[in-house]
Amino acid sequence: MASLFAFLAKKPMHYFFDFIGVHISGHSFSGFYMYNSPSVLLASLALFVFFLRLEIPSERIKRCIQRIAPLSFGVYLIHEHPFIRSQLWGHWIHLKPLYESPYFLFYFVGTVLLVFLACILVDKVREWIFSAVMRLYGCVVARDQK
Repeated sequence: MASLFAFLAKKPMHYFFDFIGVHISGHSFSGFYMYNSPSVLLASLALFVFFLRLEIPSERIKRCIQRIAPLSFGVYLIHEHPFIRSQLWGHWIHLKPLYESPYFLFYFVGTVLLVFLACILVDKVREWIFSAVMRLYGCVVARDQK
């Protein structure tokens, strides 16, 4: 009887694990960190609550966070663009050969900081171009209204 129960429970459990991204036969656990997985939803909620209740005593750190926070959305949009993402992680940055290296953590943190700073630079150039175009457009519109 126990083997019958195990046999009947095997398929629903397989579908459940397949749904959350755990593929037992293929040994794939990538579903735990996909954007639409329940584990990512719970982790993001936990991080939101953590930062909601976080008290930062230093004014200097608060000012730094207030300067960086508006830039993070532009960084996200740039480095998650399909073309940039494939170029960035497929051709420019190679982390896999360094997984076993004792310097992997330093390389990883340095890579993240470099990508963040490069995306900030790209976003600032975009902002400068847009403001120049808007100033030029404003001059053209003002001239046409006279």
